[in-house]
Amino acid sequence: RNKLATDILHKVLASHTATMDTVVSPVSLFGLNTNHSFGTSGNIRVRYSGGFAVCENRDIRAGHDLIPKYKVYISAASYDHAGQADKEGKRRILSIVDILKPNEICTSTYIIISAFDTLQEANNLVRYLKTKFVRFLLSQVCISQHISRETFCFVPTQDFSKAWTDGALYERYDLTEEEIAFIESTIKPMELEV
Repeated sequence: RNKLATDILHKVLASHTATMDTVVSPVSLFGLNTNHSFGTSGNIRVRYSGGFAVCENRDIRAGHDLIPKYKVYISAASYDHAGQADKEGKRRILSIVDILKPNEICTSTYIIISAFDTLQEANNLVRYLKTKFVRFLLSQVCISQHISRETFCFVPTQDFSKAWTDGALYERYDLTEEEIAFIESTIKPMELEV
């Protein structure tokens, strides 16, 4: 849609790095729909649109191997209304980016991006997802309010044993000053503390 955007995508894809759509979970990874009715007892905490509830292990239909891990999740709905930029021409893309601790899962309101044995790796993925670089790449696909695994087809995987910043990513993919300025002018900042 834009020559600068196309040039950036070509640089990212030329790195031949696997993309995040290969690790992002399908919708409803744990088999709990958005309108799931929760009981009052259980050993597993469940993040749903109203906050947290509990369920029994037997209620979970899939994803059992991820329950003991730190899971980075996002909202399945984008921040931007129907994929539209704000009055300044900027988009945020992601609304909720957070971590589920061991023995915490979520309903299909959310998407699990990846899971880790360590909290540090999960924190580093959260920081990565909040970069303007990643959200710019998502914006090239996310043209509606719905976010899915396929939305991550241009987002390269990284070594999450270390933290990533926009500066490091711009350098890694050899972006020009003009390309950097383009990203900075189209993507809103997001709080990076985790």
